This record gives sequence, structure tokens and C-alpha cells, in this order.
Amino acid sequence: MSQTQKSSVRKQVLATATEEFFENGFAGTSMRAISALSGVSMSNIYNYFKDKNEILYAVLQPLLEAFDCLLSRYGDKEYIEANFSSIGDYQTGVVNEFMEILNNFREELRLLLFRSAGSSFENFQYTFAEKYSQANSLCITLMKRRYPHVKTNFSNIFIRSLSSFWITIMGEIITHDELTPSEIKQFLEEYIQYSTAGWETMMKQ
Repeated sequence: MSQTQKSSVRKQVLATATEEFFENGFAGTSMRAISALSGVSMSNIYNYFKDKNEILYAVLQPLLEAFDCLLSRYGDKEYIEANFSSIGDYQTGVVNEFMEILNNFREELRLLLFRSAGSSFENFQYTFAEKYSQANSLCITLMKRRYPHVKTNFSNIFIRSLSSFWITIMGEIITHDELTPSEIKQFLEEYIQYSTAGWETMMKQ
């Protein structure tokens, strides 16, 4: 089989698996169903993927890479110093990044956050919150260097809880299909105003 044919088979398996995962979730999708619907034999599927979890990873990979890109930027000292002069600027930047993810990967997010039970991604929100809290802690440290008079000795659980709230926000949005883009934008703007006011008040104490 040529490389082109192999690539075509892999794409067919992924396309079928994507539809099945979106429709039935990870637990409700079987390798047998993927095989039957894709027209690719079970034995041949295993030439491309070790197991169902590996297929799920391939389906979610573009979304996971988008999250990794976000975390790498917002955990990077040079990027933060070059782009943000206040906690409000920082949070607005984060909102824009999350909105791009929401627009590009809505169904993948629904699968990852709510329908990945039984896979290696079922605790994604906790691992993401941990990584994102590290990025937030770095931002706070840099703000302290720029503005030595502000308070920044916040508890780790406070920062981690706020970091985890972003996943909650995304989950809220993707479970309400009736929300229009303008309503989502209004909600995020309201949250940023609320959150920024809270940060500024706490940093002045």
C-alpha cells in the first residue's frame, strides 16, 4: 500500500471516529463501530492506532495543541512583558485566546470536557487548571516587579480556583447552543470587568 493510500485510510478512520465520538462520546463508541462505519477492518485499524484512546487523542490533537500554545505564551515572561501592562490587559488577551478556541473547536471541547469519561483525558480540567495557575502566578510575579507597591501574596488555592473557572466558563458556553456570538461576547466582557475590578481592589490592599 502506498503512503497516499495509507494516509487516506487513516483519514477515513479519523473522520468516522470523530463523528462517532461527537455523537456517542468516548465510552459509547466502540472500535467495532468505527471499523464497520469506516469500512476499515479492525486488524487494519490497529496498524494505525494502538487503541481507542489513541484515536481520541488524534481527534483532539488540534484542540490540545491550541491549549498548549495558549499556555506556552501566557507562561512566557517575554511574551507577557511585551504585550500586557496591567492585569486587565492580560485577562482580555486570555479571553481573546479562549474565544478563538471556542469558535474553532466547539464540538471537540464538548467531547473533551463532558464526554471523555473512561479515557486518559477524563481529568483534563484538573491538569489544565494546574498548568494555567502556573501561568497566572508568573503574570502576578511580573506585575509585582513592574509595580512594587501592589499586593501579590495571594493563596495558591485562590489562583488555582480562578484558573479552573476558565474551563467552567467554556463549559457553560458550549452547553448553551442558543447563545449568539454577541451574547457570548457580552458575557465575556462582563466577566472581564467584574474580574479586573476584583483583582485591582485586592492588589491595592
